[in-house]
Amino acid sequence: MSTIRQPHPSQGFSMVELLITMFILAIGLLGLATLQFSAQAQGLGARQRGTASFVAHNLLDRIQAEGALSSGERAISIDGTVTPNGRFKYIDPAGAAATTALANDDGYTILGLLPDDPYYDPKGPHATADKTLVYNTSWIRGRGVINAYAKSGLQEFVVNVTWTEINPQTKATITKSISVSRYVRI
Repeated sequence: MSTIRQPHPSQGFSMVELLITMFILAIGLLGLATLQFSAQAQGLGARQRGTASFVAHNLLDRIQAEGALSSGERAISIDGTVTPNGRFKYIDPAGAAATTALANDDGYTILGLLPDDPYYDPKGPHATADKTLVYNTSWIRGRGVINAYAKSGLQEFVVNVTWTEINPQTKATITKSISVSRYVRI
């Protein structure tokens, strides 16, 4: 008796199936690489915004400490005035006058340190000659109100921090800024 051989289905992949699979895999990997690049750029931007926020709040804390000193001196003085003695940088000893011009403060490094900070090492691993990695601060005061009976008052301070970022796709520089405000006892 003769047997008829049945054709066996081919085992494995054909070349066309393999090429289609590799094409789909390449598109997926390209999408993942683009996503990784975008995530790194967003992470750097978030770090720079966080450092700028730290710098702004640091300056507001210094202003608030000076305001507490001013308020304390006003409370112990007979006529409610503050003696100008060179200690004041942010609070005008004359009182609650508003300043309309911005007052420039020191520039900060990428770590949020002042160049005269004891922890700042100009030859250290984070030192840089690139001025785009420096945060510049400025502040403005609103008109304050001093209560003559309590010999204290409140004054609004707005701190602006600006820095420059480099767009990773276009390599163009972009100036960014953040503003933070606080009422300070004077």
